[in-house]
Amino acid sequence: MEFMNYLTEHSVELLRLAGALALIGVGFFFIYLCRVVYILTRVVRKVNDLTDLFIDYVQKPVSVLLKIERAYSKFNKLFGKKK
Repeated sequence: MEFMNYLTEHSVELLRLAGALALIGVGFFFIYLCRVVYILTRVVRKVNDLTDLFIDYVQKPVSVLLKIERAYSKFNKLFGKKK
C-alpha cells in the first residue's frame, strides 16, 4: 500500500524522469543513426573510387585494344594477302 501511495504522490516527478530518460534514449539513438549514415557514406565513397579505378585501368585499355583490333581488321581486309 505504501508503494501505491508513493506512486500517486510522486507521479508528476516520475513522469518527468521517464520523459527525460526517453529523450536521452532518443538522443543516443540519433547519435548512433548519424554514425551509421557516416560509415555508409564512407563505404559508398570507397566503392565509387574502386569503380573509377576499374574504369581507368580496365575498361579504357580494353576499349583501346578493341579499337586497335577493329582498325587492324579493316587494314588487313584492304591490304592483306589474298589467296
